[in-house]
This record gives sequence, C-alpha cells and structure tokens, in this order.
Amino acid sequence: MAKDATAQVAFEDDYPADTGDLKITKTFGGDVTKEEVATGAIKFEVKTADGKWLDKDGNVSETKVELTLGSGDGFTASKDGLTWTKEFKGIAAGKYTVTETNAGIEGYELVEKESTVEAKDVEVTKSTVGDAAALAALEDVYKKNKDYEPALEKYINKDVHQDIPAFDTPFTYDILAYVPMDADKVVITDTLDDKSGIEFVSNATEVKIQDIGDTNDHTAHGTVEKAQGTTIQGSTAEINGKTLTVTIPNASAHRGNWVRITYQVKLDNTKVGDTAQYNADDTTVADNKTVISTEYPNGTESKPSHDGVASTASYEVYVNNSETGASTPKYSLQANTITVTPPTSGINVKVTKGWTKDGKAIAWPDGAEVTLEIAYGGQSLKEVTLKKGAESASFSGVPVYTDKAYTIVEKSVKGIDSYNCTMSTKGNADSGYAVTNALTEKTKPTPTPTNPTVKINKYVRGTTTYVVGATLQVLDPDNKVVDEWNTASATHSIAGKCEVGKTYTLRETKVPSGYTKAADVKFQITDARTGTVKIVSGNTDSSNAINATAAGSTLNLYDARATNASSTRGTTSTAANRSSSPQTGDQTMGLAVTGLAMASLVSLGLMGVARRRMRKED
Repeated sequence: MAKDATAQVAFEDDYPADTGDLKITKTFGGDVTKEEVATGAIKFEVKTADGKWLDKDGNVSETKVELTLGSGDGFTASKDGLTWTKEFKGIAAGKYTVTETNAGIEGYELVEKESTVEAKDVEVTKSTVGDAAALAALEDVYKKNKDYEPALEKYINKDVHQDIPAFDTPFTYDILAYVPMDADKVVITDTLDDKSGIEFVSNATEVKIQDIGDTNDHTAHGTVEKAQGTTIQGSTAEINGKTLTVTIPNASAHRGNWVRITYQVKLDNTKVGDTAQYNADDTTVADNKTVISTEYPNGTESKPSHDGVASTASYEVYVNNSETGASTPKYSLQANTITVTPPTSGINVKVTKGWTKDGKAIAWPDGAEVTLEIAYGGQSLKEVTLKKGAESASFSGVPVYTDKAYTIVEKSVKGIDSYNCTMSTKGNADSGYAVTNALTEKTKPTPTPTNPTVKINKYVRGTTTYVVGATLQVLDPDNKVVDEWNTASATHSIAGKCEVGKTYTLRETKVPSGYTKAADVKFQITDARTGTVKIVSGNTDSSNAINATAAGSTLNLYDARATNASSTRGTTSTAANRSSSPQTGDQTMGLAVTGLAMASLVSLGLMGVARRRMRKED
C-alpha cells in the first residue's frame, strides 16, 4: 500500500437468529369418539411468513408439507383421546400460520356455529419457549351424520290387545333396524318375556328378514301387504329357547336401508304377567304407534316411551368386520317391547277355612294364621290371610280363564307348630272353596344321648358261647376304671360312660380256669347316635389269632380254651397247671415220694405206742 494511502476494511458479525417453541392443539367435541378420531385423516399445514412449510421435525421446506394427526407425525393424545398436541422446539422466530387442511371424519358433520376451525396466526419469539410456547389451538364440534346413526324400533300388532282372552291366537312382532352407512355386519336379538307367557309360533325358517328400502313406514308394521321388501340373501335366523338371533353378514349391501324382521308369537294360557302393565300398554299400541324408537348413537341405552315395557330386542352393528374380523360392535342399541298381560278385571272367588282333629271338626286354634293363594297352571294369581274371627275371605279380581281350573295352595301356616297339617279342598270358583286342615300331633323325637351305650360280650373263641366268671374292666384314656364286672351268660351294657371319639381300653384282669387270658383291646365310639364301636388295636393277639371283633355298638372279646400243656388257674397268676398225664421219669419220682411219706407215718405211729407204754409203767 502506497504511503499516505487509506485502506478500507469491512467487518461482518454472524449472530445466531432468535428461536422459540410452537405448540398446536386440536380438540374434538360433540358426538365423535376417540376410536373414530384415531381412524380419521385429520391434516394440518404450518407455513412461514415467506410462504414456506415446516415439516414434522421443524425443518423449513420449499415444497408443500401436510402433517397428519397421529403419532407418526409427532402428535400425542390426551387420556380421553379427544385432544391432540404437536410441539415444535427451537424453530426460528417469526410469524407462522397453522391451517387445518382436512377436518372430516366419516359419518360426521361439522357443527359450524360451534366449531373454531380456521387458520391460526401465531408469533414465535425467543420468549415463547416451554410452557409459554406460542399456541395455535384448534377445536371442532362434530355431529353424527344421520346416514350413519343407528336406529332400532319394535312393534306389536294392536289386535293382541283387542282380544286378550284368546291366548292361543298368534300375533305378530316386527323389528325394524336401520343399517348405518359404515356397517359391515348387523346382529339383532330378541328375547321373549317369561313372565308374560309369550312363546314363539314361527320357527327359525319362518322368520322373515327383508330389506324395505330407505323409508320406514311406521303405520305399516301391522299390515303384511304394506312395506313388503326383498328377502336378504345370506341372512340367518336362529331360535334358542326364548331368544331369536338374526345375523346379516353382508350388511354393506344394505347400507342406508331399513331391515324388517317379522315373526309370530302367542300367549301361553297357563302363564300371565303383571296386570298393572296392561292399561299403560293398551293406549299406545291400539293407536298403532311405535312402542319405542331409539336414535341414540354410540351405545347409549334408549329410554322407554311409556311405562310397562321391558327391554328385550338388542342390536349390534359391526364395522370393518368382514375384512378385519373385528369382534367388537361399533354401535349397540336396545328397543323395548310390550309385556302382554290379561285384563285387570276379573271375578271374586270365596274361600273358607276349617279344622279337624281325630276326624272331628274343631274350633279355629288360638293363634293360628293361614295364608292361601289361588293359582292357575302353577302361576300364583291372588292371596288372602285367614285367622280366628276371619275364617273366610274372597280372592278379588281373579283373571277369568275359560276352564276355571284354579287350584288353592296353602302358602303358610303359623301358630300350630306342634301339629302336622294335611289340607283338603272342595268346591269351585263359582260356588267357592272349602279348605280343611286335619291336625295330627307331631311325634317328638327321642333325644340322642350325649354318651351312647356300649355292649360287650365275652365269648369262647370261634363260638358265641359265653365265658362265665371272667373279670373285665374298661379304662379311660387316663387308665381310670370306668366300669368293672364279672362275666355271665349275657351281654354286658355300659350306658353313658364312654364319650364319643375318646380311646378306651378293655382289659381282662381275671380269667376262669381252663382258658387263656385275652389281650387288651383299645376301642372308640365313632357315632353318638348309633353308638358304633371301632377297634383301634387288639383285634388279634400275639399269635395273630382273633382276639376281639366289633359290630355296630357291640364289642366281642374272646378267650381261648387252655391246651393240654398248660391252663390258667382262676387267679391273676399265670402259673401253669401240672399235666394229668406225666412222663415215666415223673412216675418214678412220684413213687419215691409216696414211699417216703408212708415210712414217716409208720415211724410216727411206733413212737406214739412207745410213749404210752412208758406212762403205764410209771
């Protein structure tokens, strides 16, 4: 550089741009469920001030980027599944526009006045971080599209109420079910009410399953000629007891239309229902109006349109069932049906109660109270309670049956616990019934002793010959004597001394001459009622011979006869008797002893003679 020349230097500093956080929330309101939100295709775009897009990671893109609601693009759901959140961390500060490019969910309409769907402009600065992130909050309110909303209705032809006593006359039920636009399979079940005595007349092959189009003519349900449709091919009907199940596996071919299921039932004349329901049902059905119409989506149970109905028909709609095999219905509804009952009006039937004892009539027992009921075909109709001073009454309002084959049932008898009652009935519904109770005294049970009786026999082994003269003892678990006796030609009984479950010892302390002593026997009483005896030990002796047996409450103890080699004296000693047939050596010894004894006697005699002679000489 030349002298006195000026040099120019340019400096440029590169400072990092300001960054902040952006949060997007999407809230779903109205009829939509979290399951339907998850299957929707809700989309968003986030644009910069200069018309570029942010991708799911917050990077700027020159080409259009749409973010789809779901975990794949970084959205997270709240616990109820109806609020979703997407966060961008550390993006460049500036203005951003968040737009919901697709808010549609199949089967739902947006409620415009309640929705806040629009483009949201937000400002991201270095201060909008963490919990203070710039927020773009979007909210949509959805209403179920009527074409997708399930509906179920059930009707009964009004003629059944115009001639109630004709119990065997069949009448018709109609079930009308709407097939939503997303349905793949529809299952309808109907269970008849046991209390009403309704039973199927139609068998499974006679149940009509028809597509009647997109219009449901409510006034045509009782007329076969109207609202005729096309039989749905592939549908099935099954009757199991009192439950009808109809399945339409190919419901996708009938979306947007109504299905009509028709079958016939009748009333069993042996059963009736709650007569209080009749009036409530009569007006609604006779006017040919719907019993109940259910238009509550998403499994909400419908409410009866009037009193006196019972939930019986149910309805399930499966979506994506055919291809995916889903087993959980998307929609589940119920429709109500009428409990058909006989008229409330009826006849009064008189009943009178009397008593006998030992075949003779007696006055009403003091304190006795009897409840009687009148029944038909096993079904209770009315009841009355009778007592002293009010020995007769009338069953009022009894339903009229053509054959009047009623029965009188004694429901309860109080105040005569010491007697058995045998009831007999005479009369009929027209003249009244006379009911008589014959009293017999109850047999008082013999009380079971706490300690039963034990019987003991002393036999010669192998026989039922009694051993007489033996002394026996029964000892308790502490070896204390409970009983002691000398045996005779009879059974010995021990009454009330031996307790159930304790172990006692039967011991022979003295054995008669000519017998061997029995071994000790330990026994228990196992049953207080019967006195059953069980031998614990000692049923055989040391030589494995039978020592004792037990049968019921009897214990048998056996003595063996003594052998020739030995016998037992009538003492507590066990010394052996000498043999009555000694051997040769024993005979020699015996003779020697005998001779010695005789010599001693002779000597003693001679000495006595000598002494007498000496006294005489003196």
